[in-house]
Amino acid sequence: GFAIGLERLVLLLETLEEQVNPSAVADVYFAVAGDYALHARALKIAEQLRDALPHLKILLHCGGGSFKSQMKKADKSGAGWALVLGSNELENGVVALKPLRGQGDAGQRDIPVGELVATLETLLAVQQ
Repeated sequence: GFAIGLERLVLLLETLEEQVNPSAVADVYFAVAGDYALHARALKIAEQLRDALPHLKILLHCGGGSFKSQMKKADKSGAGWALVLGSNELENGVVALKPLRGQGDAGQRDIPVGELVATLETLLAVQQ
């Protein structure tokens, strides 16, 4: 058999007066085009972003699927921006930043990993 104790988790959340909002809009959707090594690197980058920008709502694609399906999920997530990590980006030490909606003339551009926090901080401050 299998049991997860879902009812107990729900009761615990109610006790803590936490609200779960599954429809919360993400700020950034992180898509990965490649193998396990790229996924591991994307996970590290996402954690660095979460540590530096705790208010940032970031979704990291952790499932399989083509890049096209990942971008469809990025669009459905409601995120304003997509981060894309592929083998070329990894090799060059950058992450592609792609606007998903309402970003005017902003096009896709490569951001050095070391400048990603500052770039996202600026972009998200402008949006608010």
